[in-house]
Amino acid sequence: MPAAVLGAKAAALGFGLFVHAAYLEYAAHPADLNPPRSEYPQFPAGYALAANLQMSDFIGGSTTPTYYGFIARKLGDPSQVVVAIRGTDTAEEWWDDFDWRQAPFSGAPHGGQVAGGFDRIYRSLRLARPGDAGAPLDPSQAGLLPPALGLDHAASVAVAGHSLGAALATLYGLGLAAAGQPCAVYTLASPKVGDQAFSDAFNAGVAVSVRVYDRSDPVPDFPQNAPPDLYVHVKGGLEVNSLTDLTVRPDPLCYHSHLTYLYLLGAPRAILGGPAGCGMPAVP
Repeated sequence: MPAAVLGAKAAALGFGLFVHAAYLEYAAHPADLNPPRSEYPQFPAGYALAANLQMSDFIGGSTTPTYYGFIARKLGDPSQVVVAIRGTDTAEEWWDDFDWRQAPFSGAPHGGQVAGGFDRIYRSLRLARPGDAGAPLDPSQAGLLPPALGLDHAASVAVAGHSLGAALATLYGLGLAAAGQPCAVYTLASPKVGDQAFSDAFNAGVAVSVRVYDRSDPVPDFPQNAPPDLYVHVKGGLEVNSLTDLTVRPDPLCYHSHLTYLYLLGAPRAILGGPAGCGMPAVP
């Protein structure tokens, strides 16, 4: 395997573990919009929690804000920042009923058209100081890294997400680029986000994009049956394949699981959770 591919997989795994930390926190405390660092069941070593992300997903008619992830800052080098965005914890059938009608992307001029459902969630984004009960900050006028959080002079920003969170990470990345902030975007299981104009703007503005997709996972093909120019994947496709590894249980939900993606990128087999999760029984 070429060194560049190995490097991209290693980086995607590393940033994917930040997304895993967001999933674990949401599973442990789903009602907590703004958890302190001490509440996280697992948090990446060598990083401090700088902010929590809140969004309204509008799925099933809900408009209530919910915890979507966090921003971490590297200890000893606060200019190194990671944004991690989880996906949904529900069964993925909601993709079929999602709002795929296109709307202008609100986060960048000349950003083309994106799925209206993604843009609506993205526009609800708020950031909050961990554990602070006060009103969250609106990042929309501050390049998504508000000066009030001390994040506006980051030298390096990596944005990572899985599933719905991957689509939102793609929007976030272009929003950063449009504000003049260099960034890298690492996504797992991202659906198509926008049209050719959006993809062109993202590809030109975002320096590094690694878009990991499982050939066995149906979600990266969404929206299905759309005209080719209306939904175009952004650059950086990196294929993995559950079907070539008999360790992964043959199940569409497992093919899409962020745990499967992490395993296929190099995480230990135990992350699949064994036969009770997405792993197959070990062969004697």
